[in-house]
Amino acid sequence: MGHGLKWTKHFKDRLRRIKPLHILYTFLFYVLPGFRIYSRLEKGHGGNNICSILSCAWKGIGDYYICGMYLEAWRKQENAERYIFLTPGGAEEMTLRLFPASEGHTLCVSKESVYHLFCFNTFLGDGRCGYQYLHHGKPHPAVNLTGMCFEGVNGLEMLDFYLYCGFRLPRETIPQQPVFSADSEKINRLMTDNNLESGKTVLLAPYSTGLADYLLPELFWTELAKGLTAHGFSACTNCSGDERPVEGTRRLFIPIREIVPFLDKSGYFISIRSGLCDVISTSKCKKIVIHTQTAKWWSDGMSLWYTGLNHMGLCSDVVELECRGDNWDELRDEIINTMLQELSM
Repeated sequence: MGHGLKWTKHFKDRLRRIKPLHILYTFLFYVLPGFRIYSRLEKGHGGNNICSILSCAWKGIGDYYICGMYLEAWRKQENAERYIFLTPGGAEEMTLRLFPASEGHTLCVSKESVYHLFCFNTFLGDGRCGYQYLHHGKPHPAVNLTGMCFEGVNGLEMLDFYLYCGFRLPRETIPQQPVFSADSEKINRLMTDNNLESGKTVLLAPYSTGLADYLLPELFWTELAKGLTAHGFSACTNCSGDERPVEGTRRLFIPIREIVPFLDKSGYFISIRSGLCDVISTSKCKKIVIHTQTAKWWSDGMSLWYTGLNHMGLCSDVVELECRGDNWDELRDEIINTMLQELSM
């Protein structure tokens, strides 16, 4: 690093320590850019304070799935005709577009833009402009006053926070259902090309954006895949980008809009708790979801309460297991036994 860059960094650090200048610095480099972005978006989509701008957690398809479920109910409640939902594009946008209310109302932007919008909204005071940041971890008075984490406590789950603190909708609000579509011939060809047996194929999903630091070890998945194959199941791994398939399984990438029709055909889904579990919750396949006992998103041992698919009401037929410490062998055997019981029915 050159002397000029070192001096600039040192100068900025010193400015931040001087409170009046820190306030000015924050306003000029965070709040003001947010105002400019907000004005540009509003002007480009109606103007005159009649355009609502929504966003949620930057990454994580589960968040976009939940927001998509309640976007139509929010639109009716707010009588909103001009609105846009900001996304990073990719799988997040494809997930949101499963829901008809998002059609023609999504916009791909940068992470920096959303952060500046958040700063501008915070500066004004929540609700004083047409921007809404929706997130299950959004601060709420009880947490601010006590410093406690209420995720999972007394049955409070992720949907509660999205509905009460985000959309401000009643808990009994009826969600909109996603629309999946896939060419049956394409799915048949995919299974044939990969030697996958209809009704006896397991899609493994060992990856999670939100649980990147809490993933189960590769050996667990490898041993699980071996056990499944030994009992006659075809095993494949859902992969995107540079994700690697579980050893001994076929690598597959199923587009978001096609994944439920694929699972309905293949028969089985085993995953660590991730946003993909939300997306496939309406599938008729046999679903097994592994919850980690600890993560930064919930208190220890609260995942089943806070993000449980059955508890959230996303479905009622998923088998949900908890990974406690290093009980890998016990967990693997329980999963295989569950699969065999289902097969014998």
